[in-house]
Amino acid sequence: MGIIAPEHKKKSRARETTGPLAVFIALLVIIAVPFFVIKACTKDSSEVSKAAENKVLNTTEESSNYETYTAPLEYSSSRPQSYRKDSRGLYELTSPVMDTASLLTSSDYVMLTNYLVNLSNTTGVQIAVLTLKSLEGKSIEEVSLSHAEKWNLGKNGVDNGALLTVSLTEHELRIETGYGTEGVLTDVLCSRIIRNVIVPEFRQGNYSTGIVKGVQNMAGIITSDENMISEAVTEDSSSVPLPVLIFMIAFAIFYISIIAFSMRHAKRYGRMGPHVYMGPGFGGMHNTGTHFGGSSHSGGFSGGGGHFGGGGASGRW
Repeated sequence: MGIIAPEHKKKSRARETTGPLAVFIALLVIIAVPFFVIKACTKDSSEVSKAAENKVLNTTEESSNYETYTAPLEYSSSRPQSYRKDSRGLYELTSPVMDTASLLTSSDYVMLTNYLVNLSNTTGVQIAVLTLKSLEGKSIEEVSLSHAEKWNLGKNGVDNGALLTVSLTEHELRIETGYGTEGVLTDVLCSRIIRNVIVPEFRQGNYSTGIVKGVQNMAGIITSDENMISEAVTEDSSSVPLPVLIFMIAFAIFYISIIAFSMRHAKRYGRMGPHVYMGPGFGGMHNTGTHFGGSSHSGGFSGGGGHFGGGGASGRW
């Protein structure tokens, strides 16, 4: 009694050894296969999205001088030779387009200025553009918000203003949104405009085109004019495709089932099963990768008393 036959002892040891080993091999296969499948699907989706975006950009470029921006010439003016600053080093607002870095072409400067003045007069929405040669050691968020608060873009009490700030030396830009526009021109949409519309143009050196297209999308979203919004903004290429998302959910359920099976297996043999480390493979996904006021001058442009709270998004090129 109490003596186990040698053959039975060998079988028990073999079962204890091969059980955890088989589970470990299965886990490796389960982790490796979905990785390559997700990578392939994401690549295909990205290529399709890029093709769609290029089609939108080409279509816009072929249109005659941005027909969307055709507006009454209420503010025909050439680019100022210089821009004034206050004691804090902030620019005095004299036009909705403060192109201090001279990134816009002369024709785009006049066209965009006319459009934004007309937009303010007809809808009350005030959008401004500020281009800088350098941030002079400050952050893009600080510079953008400081100018937005000084200029008070948007109507008083409505706060329907927005500011596009671009700094050439640091290759940084930001969209600042007023309290009244941040609910429509959300941080996510601001990020998409920067990443999918403006940055691709900037990387090719097309600063004027990028700024015009960026403002076009900002105005289109705020005024609910779908004709002015690019598909690259409404259909973000960085989002996870639905088939891949479904596969990831199914895989997660299957992965948990394997762990549960392993725990039951360990309990059956009276010991702990193989240690399973749930590493960072399923971490959260981050999306990377924002009132016209001031002094009023003759023939200039001034804010309506709107306010800002730091809403918007920043980016680089």
